[in-house]
Amino acid sequence: MAEKIVDDWLSAHKIEHRVHVPYPWNNGMKCDFLIGDIWVEIFGLEGNVVRYDELKKEKLRLIQQYKLKLLSLALKDVYSKDKLGEKLREFYR
Repeated sequence: MAEKIVDDWLSAHKIEHRVHVPYPWNNGMKCDFLIGDIWVEIFGLEGNVVRYDELKKEKLRLIQQYKLKLLSLALKDVYSKDKLGEKLREFYR
């Protein structure tokens, strides 16, 4: 549901974006959204599932290694229209 909220928000604000784009390291990991050269991740299960936290840590390590620009969103950001707008402000037209 969080991805749909963000996707709808981006579309409503006419912000070009791609969904579920594979990362350049070709291990099957995908980002939630790609806006220009900004990789956007919603870390919705953080702190609730051990394996998810392990994969998040690995993903963050690879993002840093590949020097990708990351915008990280928590569920509290997504479910508050004000916070979501603040986080995505740089993409407004």
